[in-house]
Amino acid sequence: MGKQKRMVAQSFGGGDYSIVRTTVNKYPKCFFETEEKDKHKAIVIKQEAPILIDIPLLCDGRGRNVIPANLYIRSKARFSPDEKTLKDYAQALLAFYRYMSIDGFNIYDVGSEKENGVVYKFRDFLLENVKREVDGELQGIYAPSTASSYVLKVVDFYNFLNASKIVEFSDSFVPFEYKTKSIQKRNSARRNNRKLGHLERGMDKIVVKTTELTKPFGKKQAVAPHKKLTPMTEDYKAIFIEALGDDFSEPKNLMLKLAVESGLRLEEFTTFPESEVQDPQAEIVKCTIGEVRNGCRTKFDKERTIEVPYETMNELNQYRLSVARNNARNKSLVPHNCLFVKSDGYPYSTNTLEKHFEEIRLKIRKKHPDWYYTVHDLRATFATHWLYNKHLETGMLFDALMEDLKELMGHADTSTTEKYVKYMNTQENWFKFARLQNKLASKHLNS
Repeated sequence: MGKQKRMVAQSFGGGDYSIVRTTVNKYPKCFFETEEKDKHKAIVIKQEAPILIDIPLLCDGRGRNVIPANLYIRSKARFSPDEKTLKDYAQALLAFYRYMSIDGFNIYDVGSEKENGVVYKFRDFLLENVKREVDGELQGIYAPSTASSYVLKVVDFYNFLNASKIVEFSDSFVPFEYKTKSIQKRNSARRNNRKLGHLERGMDKIVVKTTELTKPFGKKQAVAPHKKLTPMTEDYKAIFIEALGDDFSEPKNLMLKLAVESGLRLEEFTTFPESEVQDPQAEIVKCTIGEVRNGCRTKFDKERTIEVPYETMNELNQYRLSVARNNARNKSLVPHNCLFVKSDGYPYSTNTLEKHFEEIRLKIRKKHPDWYYTVHDLRATFATHWLYNKHLETGMLFDALMEDLKELMGHADTSTTEKYVKYMNTQENWFKFARLQNKLASKHLNS
């Protein structure tokens, strides 16, 4: 195994595994030159018109290249170079390596009994943390489909490691076992509705190989999308804003405030464009974001217009003009349009913001033990609060507001937006919002 080299600054991931995006040649060419004492040196051949692609790579808590994982992602990029596919592979390996780091495992922790190996232990960890409804309450972290997908990708990762001679499957190294399974062709009353109907005439079955590692995920109870949402209530949102404070010399706090007030995704508020920040002239300031337009990494590179409240835009503008930010910005050797920068002038990683949110949560829970949210709940908080406030302002039903919310959230269609509307149409949640609004109104009147 080659010597690990640092890909990014040691502080990039905040001591944890993280993903860094980079641009590489899709079909690199190199040869090896023998030097003295049988040492070999790789010589990369420069190509006149290389095919460049963006890929996500894994680095450890010290900013070093995770070689086995990145060789695997690199191999996938040759055949499936689209951003979403590669991101899915990277996220699966990120979860796997984080799990191994926490529990003290590595990729070689596999023996003759597969159930005691790291692949099965990772599967069991995901199974324990699958989202499910227990006594009316949602528990767990991963959707069953996500957890199952992660397991399949880790299986594929080990097959790659074996083919690459990084590990070697043997009687003493069994990460999993394949079983053969026959699937029979079944005819139904309708001619075009046959299982395996695409098989040639005379073929009654096919034989497939499976590890059956993902079989337990199918037994988990499915949860309706709107029941998975955990937006902050009005009072818990106020607690969150108070914990962030109003001294935004710490830009990470301002980033989180922007997220909860505008509905930006994690990658969107870490790359929010400086060019969209202005001295606000209205109660609501409209900003257009998109990777092609101004470098903001929206989902599927879709361009959209968001709304930023006057107070938040004013704070963004003050930060943009601050001496500390400009001093940091001048240190960056790579030009970019990101508003929020670290002390070295470069943008923050999403991993750093997730870690910072955890610190804020720990701080809040010292006074409010029941306050437990994740950074991804900021988006749901914006959507549900926007629906409620817009309903009060216009008198329109939540269903009638769905199209406008879809545009603000950047959804491809209203099927994704519908979960927020269903959440608000649930009587229990509606009464919860109404009671809290009345409580806050009474508090302001009596103060």
